[in-house]
Amino acid sequence: MSRFPLPGAESVYHGHEGVRRYWRAWLAAWEFIDAPIERLVDAREHVVTLFGPSTARGKRSGADVQIGPWAQVWTLRDGRVVRMRMYPDHPNALQAAGLPE
Repeated sequence: MSRFPLPGAESVYHGHEGVRRYWRAWLAAWEFIDAPIERLVDAREHVVTLFGPSTARGKRSGADVQIGPWAQVWTLRDGRVVRMRMYPDHPNALQAAGLPE
């Protein structure tokens, strides 16, 4: 999350419990989220998930919001995820994975 700062979010989450804590907090804020994947990119030890504009509705406010486009870079070792980083845009995520925009 250090590359995609969100209010109230920690910048780094560790381990299974950290991932659970992040997703519980993030999903608890929304009545619904629609985050369509535009493309998955194989970058050797990384997989880049490129999301199109996402829409969500706040649970408390009922406000509709649009997020993105945004991206994730997943790092894999021995078939396991060892890191996931979120990016507020596609070009930075592709660059982080060693790919051209």
